[in-house]
Amino acid sequence: MRNALDGAGLARWLAGFCCVCLFVGSMCLPASAQDVPALRGRVNDYAGVLGDTSTLEARLAAEEQQAGNQVVVLTVTDLGGQDIESYANAAFHQWRLGHKGVDNGVLIVLAVKDRRARIEVGYGLEGDLTDVTSSLILRERMHPLFAQGDYAGGIDAGVDQVLAVLAGATVTGTPEPASQEDHVPIWVSIFVVVLTVFFSLMAASGGGLATLWVTPTCSIFLFVLWPWYVALAVVLCCLLGVYALRRQNMRKAFTRKGTVRKAFASHRLTDWPPSLWQVMLWSGAWTAMGSGRSSSSSSSDSSGWSSSSSSSSGSSSDSSSDSSFSGDGGDSGGGGSSDSW
Repeated sequence: MRNALDGAGLARWLAGFCCVCLFVGSMCLPASAQDVPALRGRVNDYAGVLGDTSTLEARLAAEEQQAGNQVVVLTVTDLGGQDIESYANAAFHQWRLGHKGVDNGVLIVLAVKDRRARIEVGYGLEGDLTDVTSSLILRERMHPLFAQGDYAGGIDAGVDQVLAVLAGATVTGTPEPASQEDHVPIWVSIFVVVLTVFFSLMAASGGGLATLWVTPTCSIFLFVLWPWYVALAVVLCCLLGVYALRRQNMRKAFTRKGTVRKAFASHRLTDWPPSLWQVMLWSGAWTAMGSGRSSSSSSSDSSGWSSSSSSSSGSSSDSSSDSSFSGDGGDSGGGGSSDSW
């Protein structure tokens, strides 16, 4: 009976852990994908902030005719909760910017209400328009104008710099170091903490030394994600919690009568309290599960003690639309840079 209860208890723990993993996993999924608007030309002003874009459209058409590079601009009102990296990458792939086999496309995305902008670069141009260069263009040329509400001026300045870099020019400035928060989503920290706490609870139920190593192993990721002193505090709290819960479970078993007390005595623990080493070696319910799997003729220890965005509305000027323009099967390498102002 004791073995069955212990097995059912562990099954409940595992079921709860699966539920937590499903919940955390749902947080890992990106927000519902924003529908990418239709490609109307080289300038797609869905936010309606650029005014007359015929001149800009002509410049980008001339760049493609002379150098072969497809540079496209997209403005939207907001991203609908989606991050701009995913949105820009989805638009790049759906529009198939750049020429097939060359992958020489560039997409400049502006989300007005979200105050975010990104330069998405195709595989073939990543050597010229690097992530650092894209970041400098955004911060040094585009964002100061965006902050003043001059979105048309910011886009013009960004296009000027992109075309100049593709022609061989360099952009000067000090790149801003990428913060860890930009690359590590919050759900990663939550998942690691949940995992660490879960395995700590499993270790608290017994298992001897075999389960004690799991908590420190999981905590290695915390030291990567967080400052060392915060990660160390979490690890110490988990280990102290494991010790306290194990000791409490040992106390309950020690105070029982009959076979449980005899099994306890077989471990040479006749007096309370136990030593730290005895707490570490305690197998608890794990032994009960192991004995439950043995043959019915073998004896078992009932105590458990071991004997071993939608896309925004808005329209661009009709003069800037080119219904015959389309991508040519290019691909994005995920390169580029994004920033807020």
